[in-house]
This record gives sequence, C-alpha cells and structure tokens, in this order.
Amino acid sequence: MTPMTRKPTLPPRDQIADDTPLRLGFAAALAYPDGSMTASGLRKEAGRGRLVRSREAQSTGKGSAGAEAEELLRNALATGLVAMKDIQAEAKEAGLSWATVRRAKERLGIVAARESRGRDGGGR
Repeated sequence: MTPMTRKPTLPPRDQIADDTPLRLGFAAALAYPDGSMTASGLRKEAGRGRLVRSREAQSTGKGSAGAEAEELLRNALATGLVAMKDIQAEAKEAGLSWATVRRAKERLGIVAARESRGRDGGGR
C-alpha cells in the first residue's frame, strides 16, 4: 500500500507576511486569484524575459547587509539616474562592501548603463 501524502495548502492570508517563503504555485494563486496565471506560466514569462525574478535570501531580514544594500539602492535611485561613484561612496559610508551592493543590484534587477562623454570628456 502506498502511503497517502497530503498536498500542501496555501496558508491563510492573515498569516502571510512580506517575508513569508511561498512555493511558486502559492505565489501565483495569491497574485492571480482568478487562475489566469500558474506557476508554469510564471516560469515561462520569466524565461522570455518578461518577468523579473527575485529571491530573498534565507537570512534576509531587518538589519542584514543584503537588505540594507537593497534599501540603499532603492533610495539612491528613487529620483532617477545616479553616478556609480556616488553609490559607492554611500555604500562605503554605510559600511557595505561593494560585492554586497552588486548582489543587491542583481536581485533587484537594476541595470547599469555607461554614459559616454567622448575622448575629451565633453558632450556631443
């Protein structure tokens, strides 16, 4: 006889916090209660580059370096483009390593762009 296994069920909404780890199917059910998107649909959209993936580290919580770096980047970029040297200075002042900030940038899906000023440093 095969033992009966119980399928995991979605926890009640009042027990789900922003940092509650969820299976992808549960996340799809919460975000699309009408069933218009499933876990496999989310995977396909992510594969096509139409969806940004974000994975929270197990230890990410208030006070972790990764969470602090994410907050630094969100605040720095809230008003628009910022020079990398300015972000590096802010990170150094906050006691964050550049590697931590770079990983936070990748988790948030931030794309850096180089602004060319030509050989003499002037504009066009």
